[in-house]
Amino acid sequence: MVFLAAALFIHALLLGLYGKRPLHILQSDNYRAGEYFGRVWRERRRFIPECALSVGGAAVFILFYLLLPNRPTEFYLLGLLPYMLGAVKLTVKTQLAKPKKPIVFTARLKRLYGLYCALVLLPHAAGILILNFSLLNSQFSIILAALPLSPLLAHPLAALAALLAAPIENKINRRYIEAARRKLNAMPDLVRIGVAGSFGKTGVKNYLAAMLGQKYRVCASPASFNTPLGLAKTVNERLKEGDEILIAEMGARRVGDIRALCAWIRPQYGLLNTVGNQHLATFKTEENILRAKYELIEGLVPPARAVFNCDGEKTAALYEWYAGKKLASGQCETRSADCGMRSAEREIKGTDFDMCYSDAAVTPSGSAFTLNCGTESVRCTTRLLGEHTIGNLTVAATLAHELGVPLRAIAETIRDMEPIPHRLELIRPGNGVTVIDDAYNSNPQGFRAAARVLSVFTGGRRILITPGFAELGRQTAAENRRAGETAAACADFLLALGRGGRALRDGWLAGGGAENRVFALPDLDAAKEWLAGNVKAGDTVLFENDIPDF
Repeated sequence: MVFLAAALFIHALLLGLYGKRPLHILQSDNYRAGEYFGRVWRERRRFIPECALSVGGAAVFILFYLLLPNRPTEFYLLGLLPYMLGAVKLTVKTQLAKPKKPIVFTARLKRLYGLYCALVLLPHAAGILILNFSLLNSQFSIILAALPLSPLLAHPLAALAALLAAPIENKINRRYIEAARRKLNAMPDLVRIGVAGSFGKTGVKNYLAAMLGQKYRVCASPASFNTPLGLAKTVNERLKEGDEILIAEMGARRVGDIRALCAWIRPQYGLLNTVGNQHLATFKTEENILRAKYELIEGLVPPARAVFNCDGEKTAALYEWYAGKKLASGQCETRSADCGMRSAEREIKGTDFDMCYSDAAVTPSGSAFTLNCGTESVRCTTRLLGEHTIGNLTVAATLAHELGVPLRAIAETIRDMEPIPHRLELIRPGNGVTVIDDAYNSNPQGFRAAARVLSVFTGGRRILITPGFAELGRQTAAENRRAGETAAACADFLLALGRGGRALRDGWLAGGGAENRVFALPDLDAAKEWLAGNVKAGDTVLFENDIPDF
């Protein structure tokens, strides 16, 4: 019994270390246990190793016990040995993994990790008690004691830890947000700007901060800090006395999320970038997405001025909804998009824009365009990729100019801007291959924009690697098929990853792509193996969409 108890103790340590995986998923979903199992279910194929190890290990152990009864307890460790070796390998792989967005051990996560480890110990301690004190008859005691031996146990325990911790964490969060509210109230002259949208809001926020930095002291939420706690952290720790402008990126996964942010940030200016189908798994309907994004405009306080990127059809519709003071930006003329995809006719024409861009030239090394505002115009150049990025720069310039930044200073800022990591970031590793990293994108509009960027790289073969979309609810399969059609028009090869691979492949073939140039692969590791054996100097590789990394 001592040896089996020792095995249970070792396994408890392994499961404690392995908890980094489910806790990473929880952190990415803002610790919402309800969304956690939805994420695991959608990405269930990535958990096949855990399932195989759990079921296989239990089956071997129980078969040993049933087929070879009445043996010394130490004998049954032979049945556990393959499982324990597999558990060690799986845990080590988790610890050595370098995900795209690494886990951050905040104070909240540390508390959650401690609670998770305590919950892990409970079933293992029960197993040891059953063995050492013969609480049940010997026929079943060993089998019952071994039940905690399952990596799958980590997932319900992590979700349970999140549920148990929620009341305390909510109280801590309210205090933290209230401190941010008091700090903002003590700065009545601070200009507060909210930035929202389904696509490109982080880039627009950064562009706007750089432009306004020509004239003001600006504090902008870093990276993708767009949740209540992320923005409270920005205010409490980064906003300094003497700052003149606060720019808050506002994210949403449900109706009401942005309204809650506006209630304490109280933005005076709202910038609404492209709105489209994203997070439908939580929003449920397109109407809810529109309502959620429009909450920024409804939450404005005097002087209450709203800026809309009207290159997007849905954002243009929201522009029409708003009866207050508003500004519109976009392309000066209606146009047809690259890769055989036509843009919808807009109600707002170029002459109606407060600021618009024209004469756009997009190349593999960057872009050039003319920025027009009334009778003024200035030629801009940038190292940033894609015509949709020009639209994002233009909407940021619209608000910057409204706040007094001269057009010439805006053009100088645009010239010096650096790409944002993982958002159409151009990487040249030195082997003649060009890599475009757009792995943080996760919506159909962004996919099409990135595909158009790939289409201008004509020096060699164009390879698109994507898992498609995972959070579009019932529209997921249809959007993945459309993405495959887009890829066929813009790329020479498609590596379709994971469970979206079949729909992507069907779309590729429907779009005229060659059957021998589309490959359905299980994950990113398999795609890297394919690249290692097939990529050549002169090729361009686009890593597109929110590639899972848990």
